[in-house]
Amino acid sequence: MYDGAFGSSDPDKELAIHRRFLRSFTILNLNDPIMTRFAEIRALLRRRGELIPDLDLIVGATALQYDLTVLTRDLHFRRIPELKIYESR
Repeated sequence: MYDGAFGSSDPDKELAIHRRFLRSFTILNLNDPIMTRFAEIRALLRRRGELIPDLDLIVGATALQYDLTVLTRDLHFRRIPELKIYESR
């Protein structure tokens, strides 16, 4: 979202819109347990030759830490063991 805002003709306006939208959600900060899961998953996927982008691994690790379901269209999230996925079409 933020990347798109900075690519717009009026980043300040777009950022304000995004921040208003995000107010209704709980923001989960990265912490040691999440980053430990990230590292474990990344090492496993590296051994298997199935790495996915680090930001996606962080999303997956966060979801696992908080027992959340990831809503996605990216099929590579399937590589993360035990991750609950709701695939949007």
